[in-house]
Amino acid sequence: MDNILEIKNLTSGYGKLNIIREINFTMNENIGIFGPNGHGKTTLLWTISGLLKIKEGEILFFDEPITKLTPEEIVNRGLIHVPQGNKLFPELTVKENLWLGAYSKKSRENEKRNLENVYEIFPRLKERTNQLSKTLSGGERQMLSLGVGLMGNPKLILLDEPTLGLAPKLKQEVSASIKQIIKNKVPIILVEQDIDFLLSITDNLLMLNDGSIKKYEKTDTNLENKKIMEMYFGKAS
Repeated sequence: MDNILEIKNLTSGYGKLNIIREINFTMNENIGIFGPNGHGKTTLLWTISGLLKIKEGEILFFDEPITKLTPEEIVNRGLIHVPQGNKLFPELTVKENLWLGAYSKKSRENEKRNLENVYEIFPRLKERTNQLSKTLSGGERQMLSLGVGLMGNPKLILLDEPTLGLAPKLKQEVSASIKQIIKNKVPIILVEQDIDFLLSITDNLLMLNDGSIKKYEKTDTNLENKKIMEMYFGKAS
């Protein structure tokens, strides 16, 4: 079985500043990434999706190198990045925003089927198909962002803090949507600050701290907060 994603000695950052340094991990199933703010989680996703050029290392997607590809070429391979903050077109309808997600050749060929799939996962979007995206609630906008990602025929989705700023009830709705995406056999890398939310969804955890990564395999859905805190801040002396 091919690895979904393999990161080898990856170093990336902005200008002369290295934010992530010599990161290594292999992905064969869903992964959750957490860690303090400003320590490289979003930088890692930007680098994987080609929006930020790597300085050193290599990225393999289904055992094929993508390090030198453009963001458009990476999307065409099926690696879809859903960024933080609902990057939608406010003056377009729900359906129009979804159509824009199907801009690769393969996704255009399957856009009708993909749209039906999105509406099956997110029935609320189907109810609001002709509604302007700027009139949606925060949770609905996040669902639409996920739907736009699904329109791209993904083989892997990168999700950057999809519950940021959402009320608890809306987080539950987004959580149910992500679980449905996974059930449809679309693997994800999920970046989150909400540890409870992350643990309810992912099988494996990685902590990114000060540009370096540490693996924690999920073995218990009732993982003690103490263990998580030790991963964030180290053991108390």
